[in-house]
Amino acid sequence: MKVHEQYKPITVDTNSTAEFHANTIGGFIGKTAGTVTVTTANGIVIVDAFPVVAGRVLPLPLLLPNGEQSGTVTTAGGASGIFCV
Repeated sequence: MKVHEQYKPITVDTNSTAEFHANTIGGFIGKTAGTVTVTTANGIVIVDAFPVVAGRVLPLPLLLPNGEQSGTVTTAGGASGIFCV
């Protein structure tokens, strides 16, 4: 059995917030260093100010809790990159 992973890329600018609509997340590809926070639409913080490095992939193979279907990803401290859902 062969497994093929694919994600929808969401560009997240430096020190900004982007919405996503999915019940799973895949990761973050850092363009610039800083931190990333992922929060569900109901305010549950999944990832809290986690450090990211430019040019590195941060795997986040997570299923949102309680059947939630959306949320936000926030970059801070100069971080920017691609959020994968």
